[in-house]
Amino acid sequence: MGTLLSLIFFASIFGIWYFWKRKPNKKYLISSIVALVLSTFLFSFTPEYKQTKLEREQERTAESSKKEKSISESKKLASEKKASQAKETSKKKETSITKATKASSDSTSQKKKETTKSSAESSSSSDSKTLLRRAKKLKRGMSYDEVKRIMKDKPTTDERGESGTYLLQYDVDKVILNFDENDKLTAAIEGAPQIAKQAQESIKKAKKESSDNHDKLIGFAQSFGRKPVEKLQKMSMVYTSERIGDSMYYVWDTGEESIGRLVRVDDPEKFTTVYQYDENGQDGMLGKQLYTGRTIMDNPTKVYIYQ
Repeated sequence: MGTLLSLIFFASIFGIWYFWKRKPNKKYLISSIVALVLSTFLFSFTPEYKQTKLEREQERTAESSKKEKSISESKKLASEKKASQAKETSKKKETSITKATKASSDSTSQKKKETTKSSAESSSSSDSKTLLRRAKKLKRGMSYDEVKRIMKDKPTTDERGESGTYLLQYDVDKVILNFDENDKLTAAIEGAPQIAKQAQESIKKAKKESSDNHDKLIGFAQSFGRKPVEKLQKMSMVYTSERIGDSMYYVWDTGEESIGRLVRVDDPEKFTTVYQYDENGQDGMLGKQLYTGRTIMDNPTKVYIYQ
Protein backbone atom coordinates (compact mmCIF):
# COMPACT_ATOMS: atom_id res chain seq x y z
CA MET A 1 0.00 0.00 0.00
CA GLY A 2 2.77 2.42 0.97
CA THR A 3 4.70 1.65 -2.22
CA LEU A 4 1.65 2.32 -4.41
CA LEU A 5 0.95 5.63 -2.68
CA SER A 6 4.61 6.63 -3.08
CA LEU A 7 4.40 5.95 -6.83
CA ILE A 8 1.20 8.01 -7.06
CA PHE A 9 2.90 10.81 -5.05
CA PHE A 10 5.90 11.08 -7.35
CA ALA A 11 3.78 10.59 -10.51
CA SER A 12 1.50 13.45 -9.45
CA ILE A 13 4.54 15.71 -8.88
CA PHE A 14 5.81 14.85 -12.35
CA GLY A 15 2.31 15.45 -13.78
CA ILE A 16 2.12 18.89 -12.16
CA TRP A 17 5.45 19.84 -13.72
CA TYR A 18 4.61 18.31 -17.11
CA PHE A 19 1.10 19.78 -17.51
CA TRP A 20 2.23 23.21 -16.20
CA LYS A 21 5.58 23.74 -17.89
CA ARG A 22 6.07 21.15 -20.62
CA LYS A 23 2.57 20.73 -22.10
CA PRO A 24 0.15 23.04 -20.39
CA ASN A 25 -3.24 21.45 -19.69
CA LYS A 26 -5.38 22.98 -16.97
CA LYS A 27 -7.63 19.91 -16.51
CA TYR A 28 -4.74 17.44 -16.12
CA LEU A 29 -2.86 19.91 -13.92
CA ILE A 30 -5.78 20.09 -11.45
CA SER A 31 -6.08 16.27 -11.50
CA SER A 32 -2.36 15.93 -10.69
CA ILE A 33 -2.67 18.36 -7.77
CA VAL A 34 -5.71 16.44 -6.39
CA ALA A 35 -3.81 13.13 -6.75
CA LEU A 36 -0.83 14.65 -4.85
CA VAL A 37 -3.03 15.84 -1.96
CA LEU A 38 -4.93 12.51 -1.70
CA SER A 39 -1.76 10.41 -1.82
CA THR A 40 -0.19 12.53 0.90
CA PHE A 41 -3.30 12.24 3.08
CA LEU A 42 -3.69 8.48 2.61
CA PHE A 43 0.02 7.88 3.23
CA SER A 44 -0.40 9.12 6.82
CA PHE A 45 -2.62 6.09 7.53
CA THR A 46 -0.18 3.49 6.15
CA PRO A 47 1.77 1.17 8.52
CA GLU A 48 5.07 2.49 7.14
CA TYR A 49 4.22 6.08 8.15
CA LYS A 50 3.03 4.97 11.59
CA GLN A 51 6.23 2.91 12.08
CA THR A 52 8.39 5.90 11.12
CA LYS A 53 6.42 8.16 13.46
CA LEU A 54 6.81 5.65 16.31
CA GLU A 55 10.58 5.43 15.75
CA ARG A 56 10.91 9.22 15.86
CA GLU A 57 8.94 9.36 19.14
CA GLN A 58 11.19 6.67 20.61
CA GLU A 59 14.28 8.68 19.57
CA ARG A 60 12.91 11.81 21.23
CA THR A 61 12.13 9.84 24.42
CA ALA A 62 15.67 8.39 24.44
CA GLU A 63 17.22 11.86 24.00
CA SER A 64 15.12 13.35 26.82
CA SER A 65 16.07 10.47 29.14
CA LYS A 66 19.75 11.06 28.33
CA LYS A 67 19.39 14.76 29.19
CA GLU A 68 17.65 13.98 32.49
CA LYS A 69 20.37 11.44 33.31
CA SER A 70 23.16 13.97 32.60
CA ILE A 71 21.39 16.61 34.75
CA SER A 72 21.04 14.20 37.64
CA GLU A 73 24.71 13.23 37.34
CA SER A 74 25.81 16.89 37.36
CA LYS A 75 23.67 17.54 40.46
CA LYS A 76 25.24 14.51 42.12
CA LEU A 77 28.75 15.75 41.32
CA ALA A 78 27.89 19.22 42.67
CA SER A 79 26.58 17.77 45.93
CA GLU A 80 29.72 15.63 46.29
CA LYS A 81 31.89 18.72 45.66
CA LYS A 82 30.02 20.72 48.32
CA ALA A 83 30.45 17.84 50.78
CA SER A 84 34.20 17.73 50.14
CA GLN A 85 34.45 21.50 50.55
CA ALA A 86 32.57 21.30 53.83
CA LYS A 87 35.03 18.65 55.06
CA GLU A 88 37.99 20.84 54.08
CA THR A 89 36.43 23.86 55.85
CA SER A 90 35.95 21.85 59.03
CA LYS A 91 39.56 20.66 58.88
CA LYS A 92 40.77 24.25 58.46
CA LYS A 93 38.69 25.37 61.43
CA GLU A 94 40.16 22.60 63.57
CA THR A 95 43.67 23.61 62.49
CA SER A 96 43.03 27.30 63.26
CA ILE A 97 41.64 26.42 66.70
CA THR A 98 44.76 24.34 67.40
CA LYS A 99 47.02 27.21 66.32
CA ALA A 100 45.06 29.69 68.45
CA THR A 101 45.41 27.44 71.48
CA LYS A 102 49.10 27.03 70.86
CA ALA A 103 49.62 30.80 70.50
CA SER A 104 47.67 31.75 73.63
CA SER A 105 50.77 31.33 75.81
CA ASP A 106 52.59 34.28 74.20
CA SER A 107 49.52 36.52 73.49
CA THR A 108 50.73 39.16 75.98
CA SER A 109 54.07 39.62 74.19
CA GLN A 110 52.32 39.74 70.83
CA LYS A 111 50.00 42.52 72.07
CA LYS A 112 53.01 44.50 73.23
CA LYS A 113 54.62 44.16 69.79
CA GLU A 114 51.42 45.29 68.05
CA THR A 115 51.15 48.31 70.38
CA THR A 116 54.74 49.28 69.65
CA LYS A 117 54.17 48.87 65.89
CA SER A 118 50.97 51.00 65.90
CA SER A 119 52.67 53.78 67.86
CA ALA A 120 55.58 53.77 65.40
CA GLU A 121 53.17 54.02 62.47
CA SER A 122 51.27 56.90 64.06
CA SER A 123 54.51 58.77 64.67
CA SER A 124 55.67 58.27 61.04
CA SER A 125 52.32 59.34 59.55
CA SER A 126 51.49 63.03 59.97
CA ASP A 127 48.05 64.45 60.68
CA SER A 128 46.06 66.55 58.21
CA LYS A 129 47.14 69.89 59.69
CA THR A 130 50.81 69.00 59.34
CA LEU A 131 50.31 67.92 55.72
CA LEU A 132 48.52 71.18 54.87
CA ARG A 133 51.24 73.22 56.60
CA ARG A 134 53.89 71.47 54.50
CA ALA A 135 51.82 71.90 51.34
CA LYS A 136 51.88 75.69 51.81
CA LYS A 137 55.66 75.56 51.20
CA LEU A 138 55.21 74.14 47.70
CA LYS A 139 55.82 76.29 44.63
CA ARG A 140 54.72 75.89 41.05
CA GLY A 141 57.47 74.37 38.90
CA MET A 142 59.05 72.32 41.72
CA SER A 143 60.27 68.88 40.69
CA TYR A 144 58.61 65.65 41.77
CA ASP A 145 61.54 64.82 44.09
CA GLU A 146 61.52 68.28 45.71
CA VAL A 147 57.81 67.99 46.51
CA LYS A 148 58.23 64.55 48.06
CA ARG A 149 61.08 65.84 50.25
CA ILE A 150 58.93 68.72 51.50
CA MET A 151 55.82 66.57 52.13
CA LYS A 152 57.95 63.86 53.87
CA ASP A 153 55.05 61.38 54.28
CA LYS A 154 54.45 58.51 51.90
CA PRO A 155 51.62 59.46 49.47
CA THR A 156 48.42 57.42 49.44
CA THR A 157 48.40 57.67 45.62
CA ASP A 158 51.52 57.89 43.48
CA GLU A 159 50.83 57.09 39.83
CA ARG A 160 51.57 58.25 36.31
CA GLY A 161 48.67 58.79 33.90
CA GLU A 162 48.37 57.76 30.26
CA SER A 163 49.44 61.22 29.04
CA GLY A 164 52.66 61.04 31.11
CA THR A 165 51.48 63.31 33.93
CA TYR A 166 51.92 62.39 37.61
CA LEU A 167 49.33 62.42 40.40
CA LEU A 168 50.26 62.58 44.10
CA GLN A 169 47.67 62.32 46.88
CA TYR A 170 48.25 62.59 50.62
CA ASP A 171 45.82 61.43 53.29
CA VAL A 172 43.47 60.23 50.50
CA ASP A 173 42.15 63.67 49.47
CA LYS A 174 43.67 66.33 51.76
CA VAL A 175 46.46 67.21 49.34
CA ILE A 176 46.17 66.38 45.62
CA LEU A 177 49.00 67.48 43.30
CA ASN A 178 49.47 67.27 39.53
CA PHE A 179 52.79 67.12 37.65
CA ASP A 180 53.41 67.51 33.92
CA GLU A 181 55.25 65.02 31.70
CA ASN A 182 58.56 66.61 32.81
CA ASP A 183 57.70 65.87 36.47
CA LYS A 184 57.20 69.56 37.31
CA LEU A 185 54.45 70.67 39.73
CA THR A 186 51.78 72.46 37.66
CA ALA A 187 48.54 72.36 39.69
CA ALA A 188 47.06 71.54 43.10
CA ILE A 189 43.50 70.24 43.14
CA GLU A 190 43.39 70.26 46.95
CA GLY A 191 45.57 71.47 49.82
CA ALA A 192 47.81 74.07 48.11
CA PRO A 193 45.76 77.05 46.81
CA GLN A 194 48.93 79.12 46.32
CA ILE A 195 49.81 76.99 43.27
CA ALA A 196 46.78 78.35 41.36
CA LYS A 197 47.72 81.95 42.29
CA GLN A 198 51.29 81.33 41.14
CA ALA A 199 49.96 79.96 37.83
CA GLN A 200 47.86 83.11 37.28
CA GLU A 201 50.84 85.33 38.05
CA SER A 202 52.97 83.33 35.64
CA ILE A 203 50.38 83.76 32.87
CA LYS A 204 50.19 87.52 33.51
CA LYS A 205 53.98 87.78 33.46
CA ALA A 206 54.19 85.83 30.20
CA LYS A 207 51.56 88.09 28.59
CA LYS A 208 53.42 91.22 29.74
CA GLU A 209 56.73 89.89 28.45
CA SER A 210 55.09 89.03 25.14
CA SER A 211 53.64 92.53 24.87
CA ASP A 212 56.97 94.13 25.80
CA ASN A 213 58.81 91.95 23.28
CA HIS A 214 56.32 92.91 20.56
CA ASP A 215 56.75 96.63 21.28
CA LYS A 216 60.51 96.17 21.29
CA LEU A 217 60.36 94.28 17.98
CA ILE A 218 58.31 97.06 16.34
CA GLY A 219 60.76 99.67 17.65
CA PHE A 220 63.74 97.85 16.13
CA ALA A 221 61.86 97.42 12.83
CA GLN A 222 61.02 101.14 12.63
CA SER A 223 64.60 102.09 13.42
CA PHE A 224 65.87 99.73 10.71
CA GLY A 225 63.34 100.90 8.12
CA ARG A 226 64.09 104.60 8.69
CA LYS A 227 67.86 104.32 8.33
CA PRO A 228 69.17 106.02 5.17
CA VAL A 229 70.40 103.74 2.37
CA GLU A 230 73.72 105.58 2.47
CA LYS A 231 74.29 104.50 6.11
CA LEU A 232 73.32 100.87 5.42
CA GLN A 233 75.81 100.65 2.56
CA LYS A 234 78.60 102.25 4.58
CA MET A 235 78.10 99.81 7.49
CA SER A 236 78.29 96.62 5.40
CA MET A 237 79.73 94.66 8.36
CA VAL A 238 76.50 95.25 10.29
CA TYR A 239 73.93 95.26 7.48
CA THR A 240 74.55 92.60 4.83
CA SER A 241 72.98 93.44 1.46
CA GLU A 242 71.87 91.47 -1.61
CA ARG A 243 70.00 92.37 -4.79
CA ILE A 244 67.09 90.07 -5.62
CA GLY A 245 65.27 91.05 -8.81
CA ASP A 246 64.80 94.83 -8.83
CA SER A 247 64.87 95.14 -5.01
CA MET A 248 67.65 95.49 -2.46
CA TYR A 249 67.61 93.20 0.57
CA TYR A 250 69.37 94.13 3.83
CA VAL A 251 69.73 91.69 6.75
CA TRP A 252 70.42 92.96 10.29
CA ASP A 253 71.36 90.63 13.14
CA THR A 254 70.17 92.71 16.09
CA GLY A 255 72.01 90.64 18.70
CA GLU A 256 68.82 90.54 20.80
CA GLU A 257 67.61 87.00 21.53
CA SER A 258 63.96 88.08 21.61
CA ILE A 259 64.29 89.97 18.29
CA GLY A 260 66.70 87.90 16.21
CA ARG A 261 67.34 88.98 12.63
CA LEU A 262 65.37 91.52 10.57
CA VAL A 263 65.15 91.82 6.78
CA ARG A 264 64.65 95.15 4.97
CA VAL A 265 63.47 95.29 1.35
CA ASP A 266 63.83 98.51 -0.71
CA ASP A 267 61.76 98.21 -3.91
CA PRO A 268 62.18 100.22 -7.17
CA GLU A 269 59.25 102.50 -6.23
CA LYS A 270 61.34 103.67 -3.25
CA PHE A 271 59.26 101.98 -0.59
CA THR A 272 60.88 100.20 2.34
CA THR A 273 59.37 97.19 4.12
CA VAL A 274 60.86 95.43 7.16
CA TYR A 275 60.16 91.75 7.98
CA GLN A 276 61.09 89.26 10.63
CA TYR A 277 63.66 86.82 9.32
CA ASP A 278 62.12 83.43 8.47
CA GLU A 279 64.08 80.89 6.44
CA ASN A 280 60.79 79.17 5.54
CA GLY A 281 59.20 82.38 4.23
CA GLN A 282 59.27 84.12 0.88
CA ASP A 283 62.71 84.21 -0.76
CA GLY A 284 63.91 82.05 2.13
CA MET A 285 63.96 84.96 4.58
CA LEU A 286 60.75 87.04 4.64
CA GLY A 287 58.52 86.36 7.65
CA LYS A 288 56.01 88.63 9.40
CA GLN A 289 55.80 92.22 8.10
CA LEU A 290 56.69 94.75 10.80
CA TYR A 291 57.12 98.14 9.09
CA THR A 292 56.58 99.92 5.76
CA GLY A 293 57.38 103.48 4.66
CA ARG A 294 59.17 105.68 2.15
CA THR A 295 62.81 104.83 1.49
CA ILE A 296 65.24 107.37 2.91
CA MET A 297 68.20 107.58 0.56
CA ASP A 298 70.65 109.99 2.25
CA ASN A 299 71.31 111.40 5.68
CA PRO A 300 69.41 114.67 6.12
CA THR A 301 71.65 117.71 5.76
CA LYS A 302 72.25 119.34 9.11
CA VAL A 303 71.77 123.13 9.10
CA TYR A 304 73.67 125.11 11.67
CA ILE A 305 72.51 128.64 12.52
CA TYR A 306 75.09 130.94 14.01
CA GLN A 307 74.10 134.01 15.93
